[in-house]
Amino acid sequence: LALAMALMLAFVPAIQAAPAFHIITDTIADGRVNSYYNQRLYATEQGVTWSVAGGSLPKGVNIDSNGRLYGTPEQEGVYQFIISASNGSYADARTFSLTVRRELIQVKITRNRLNPGKVGESYADVITANVTGVTFTKISGNLPDGLTMDDAGVIIGVPEKEDTFTFSVRASNGETQAEATFSIKVTKDVEPVEILTSMLPKGVKDSEYSAELIANKSNVQWSWTAFEDSALPVGLNLNET
Repeated sequence: LALAMALMLAFVPAIQAAPAFHIITDTIADGRVNSYYNQRLYATEQGVTWSVAGGSLPKGVNIDSNGRLYGTPEQEGVYQFIISASNGSYADARTFSLTVRRELIQVKITRNRLNPGKVGESYADVITANVTGVTFTKISGNLPDGLTMDDAGVIIGVPEKEDTFTFSVRASNGETQAEATFSIKVTKDVEPVEILTSMLPKGVKDSEYSAELIANKSNVQWSWTAFEDSALPVGLNLNET
């Protein structure tokens, strides 16, 4: 039995302990063009000397002897490099990948006001932003009846109602966003009044007289008055209707 146990123990693989000294940090955060980057690397000990053992850091980024990656990345991309840490007696190295994303630009809505519209006439206008790839959404209020806005900020249609319509819009590129409030005033053309009657029939003294004045809109209830500095013949009056 003792011999059997000895043989079994002989074939049990030895469990290897992790090195006493090694780099603890597994991954590092992404960076962004023209934004300051600061990432600390850690090992199992302090007072360690750090250096780049292979590959290249992003342009504008450096590493100091304390294991701090710092600087302002200048170009987007994915950068792989090997970092070495040493305590004087032992050293460890690890490969890292640093993704530098494009510069973060705050979205701004650059259009200040929208054009007015007229009832029954085609309308087209657009809300703009300072960067491309922006999606526009209406977050409150109402567009004029008959108008729609797509996600590119284009407003089209035919206004149906006279009024002033106020609404708020959000512009977003997935990273930053901005909001603005707009108003569209919709008016209605009014046909000018025109008196169509140019001459009145002659009247006879002491005889009843009647004549009708006609304007250009028969479906409108007009109110008629005589000019203050004019005078009707004595005995005649002008009916307001």
